[in-house]
Amino acid sequence: ATAISPHRSDPDALGTYCGYSTLLIARALPPGGRLLTVERDPRTAVVAEKLIRLAGFDERTVELIVGRSEEVIPRLRTQYRLSRADLVLLAHRPRCYLRDLQLLEAHALLPAGATVLADRVLFPGAPRFLQYAKSCGRYRCRLHHAGLPDFPAIKDGIAQLTYAGPG
Repeated sequence: ATAISPHRSDPDALGTYCGYSTLLIARALPPGGRLLTVERDPRTAVVAEKLIRLAGFDERTVELIVGRSEEVIPRLRTQYRLSRADLVLLAHRPRCYLRDLQLLEAHALLPAGATVLADRVLFPGAPRFLQYAKSCGRYRCRLHHAGLPDFPAIKDGIAQLTYAGPG
């Protein structure tokens, strides 16, 4: 799931799946907060949409966008009225994390101080994403190690990036 928010403490999520992370983030929204979440698969999006609405969140609070992240991100400002993403959760395809992070930068959606969380950066891994985040000079990067839920011996991790602003 990826979350993007137009107001401080508003998130954006890329990769909704069934909506579990979306619901957790939505419950933590401040009054008036807004969560945009993106899911590529229309069939999965139908299930997630039902769960989100069943949990009591309306379209003004949690908006589920169906589409590919590389097509949605460039339209976030114009079509979805997103001026900034204070929190972004990358939980879709790790091989897409670098491209999507660079799209968020290119479209000036990350304000200084924004947090980007990226799941599964060690297994299956997102080495180019991690290398970029650590070496470009625009992020403070922390890695939180964890085992996989069903396979604790397999090491994985979540990257926590704090955006310092454009170079």
